[in-house]
Parts: sequence; structure tokens; C-alpha cells
Amino acid sequence: MRQSLFDFIILIPQFFNWVVIPVLFGIAFLFFVINAIRFFVIEGASEDGQEKAKSLMLYSLAAFVFLIIFWGVVELLTTSLGLYGERPVCPDYLAGMPGSPCGIYR
Repeated sequence: MRQSLFDFIILIPQFFNWVVIPVLFGIAFLFFVINAIRFFVIEGASEDGQEKAKSLMLYSLAAFVFLIIFWGVVELLTTSLGLYGERPVCPDYLAGMPGSPCGIYR
């Protein structure tokens, strides 16, 4: 089966949406939980240890925010550029015109 370049381009954002970003969310969550345990349990008596754990928890929260923004941008680009393999909506007034971009999809 021969695949085109467009088929490959469709797979790149889907790979990010379904594999890369959820794995990064899992790592950020795990990092947050480990540092929360360090803050409350392991380094509970040490002020210096609590400060380190607190700063690392803030970094993991910043990673959550960054990932949500990144995921939103990837979703925006894939849906607006039609990279999910669906055809863009073609208005009726462009469907019959010669040279219209909708002619290539019909």
C-alpha cells in the first residue's frame, strides 16, 4: 500500500495528541506527586528541603500550564488546517467555480 506525504503529515499531530502530550502530562503529574510527598512527609522537618520541594512543585504546575497551552495550539492547528483527514467545508457558491480550492476535494 502506497502512502502519500499528506498521510504522513496527518500522523504527526495525531502522534503528539495521542502519545507525546499524555506521556508528558503523566510525567508532570508524577513529578508533582513526588515533590508533594517530599514536602509533607520526607522533608517535613527541614525548612531547606521544604523550599526545594515547593519550588519543584511550582515547576511541575508551570509544566501543566505549558502542556495545556501546547496541546491547545496543536489542536487548533490540526483542526484549522484539516490535518485530521477530513475534508474542509466547501460553501455552495464555490463548489461549481473553476479554479476554486473546493474543486480539488470533490
